[in-house]
Amino acid sequence: MHFQRNKLDLFFKLLYEDTSVHSYTFQVLFSLLLATGCRIGELCALSWDNVDFDENRIHICRHFIKDSTGTRIEEGCKTNASDRWLYMDDETMDMLKEYRRHYDEVAKSYGSKWNYFAKAVFFSTHNPGFFMNPSTARAWLHEFTKRNHLPRIHPHQFRHTAISLQLQNGISIPEAAKRAGHSRPDVTLRTYSHTLKDNDRHCCEVVTKAIPKMPKRKTG
Repeated sequence: MHFQRNKLDLFFKLLYEDTSVHSYTFQVLFSLLLATGCRIGELCALSWDNVDFDENRIHICRHFIKDSTGTRIEEGCKTNASDRWLYMDDETMDMLKEYRRHYDEVAKSYGSKWNYFAKAVFFSTHNPGFFMNPSTARAWLHEFTKRNHLPRIHPHQFRHTAISLQLQNGISIPEAAKRAGHSRPDVTLRTYSHTLKDNDRHCCEVVTKAIPKMPKRKTG
């Protein structure tokens, strides 16, 4: 289920006004989650080596998985199509550049206790410098919505919203599928058929606006 526009605006308004401890990291995380349409496990596994500031893009190439051994990062992605480069706009890249300065300041404050090898964009404070577990992001989001009297939000709603917005604004199914990391376009078509119904209405309206109004037929 994706966000309605008014609820999305309210969420980000409250998110950006939040001044709680570590809120800045989550402001960037959930902004990037919507901007990319990624899975939360993909973004939590993002390293600075995967951020290309010269070409305005990020590389999604690993993800968190949970199995009988616990939660861990796995090289590669859920499917071959999920390993992808995503173009990002200047504003989003500027946000990441500013956040990188914050990362460097936090790392410096921890000194030798910081895990510099991981280069985790979204880092843990319990294991300083290592990748943030997706469950930490989910728990923070749950606490944030509860504190602000918002309905329960699941991180996957940002992904649904990103893909729905693309389709509603004329992005083709193959292109939206490629950015989402879906293995086949028909997966996108099947999952977001409700969005395409709105597109069909929009297609009709665009064309019929070009048709002159027919004069009423005289009777009698």
